[in-house]
Amino acid sequence: MDLERVVKDIEDHLMPGLKLDVIERALYHYFFRHTRLLGKETGLFPLLPVASAVGISEWSARERVRSMHQKGCIRIEERNKNGHVIRIVLPEEIPGLVPDGAQRPAIDVESLDFFTGRK
Repeated sequence: MDLERVVKDIEDHLMPGLKLDVIERALYHYFFRHTRLLGKETGLFPLLPVASAVGISEWSARERVRSMHQKGCIRIEERNKNGHVIRIVLPEEIPGLVPDGAQRPAIDVESLDFFTGRK
């Protein structure tokens, strides 16, 4: 996995493309960190510890996880008394979300420095 590319695609395409709110973004990164970053396809996540880690209520975590599943950035593969088995879907795995490499706009770093007043 090309971690730099995946993180850029998450921030540049997945987050805005699926219109994830701040809490969903935090949850996505939490799940990503505890699955794909460790080389695992899925993870078992009890919602109370997840909610505590992100700083939200268990009810809010449950609602956001459902929303993220509907948006397609995670898949709830199983629910049981121990928690939710969740699979993180990478941006490249969502059809049409990430443009082909040839279609990605080149970023002119010099012009960004000009607009921010750095030179």
